[in-house]
Amino acid sequence: MAQLTKLAIATNSIVLKEMLQGLFEIDNARDFKFIRETHTMVIELTTRCKKRGEQIAELEFLVGSNVSSDYVQLFRELQDAKLEKAWTMMKLISETHLKVLKKISFIVQMRKK
Repeated sequence: MAQLTKLAIATNSIVLKEMLQGLFEIDNARDFKFIRETHTMVIELTTRCKKRGEQIAELEFLVGSNVSSDYVQLFRELQDAKLEKAWTMMKLISETHLKVLKKISFIVQMRKK
């Protein structure tokens, strides 16, 4: 697509610019779909982490039990792993948003030429 972009700018072709815009819209739709799906997964993951946090708090009240302390430790490890996964997904969403904004900026600049 980069070569097509250079060609459209060099030739000042309206047809090529329109083709690029069509490709951009398709690519953009895919990016936004990915963002929505990832955001939904992050929300679900956050909900599960909150529930797990409540379970950890309940288990901590069972003082003196080896089983309860083992469960608390296991839940904390799971919680940390899930929270890290949620953070990674949010970072991915931000990167995809940035990619989309760069494409929009490019299309705006191309239309001006």
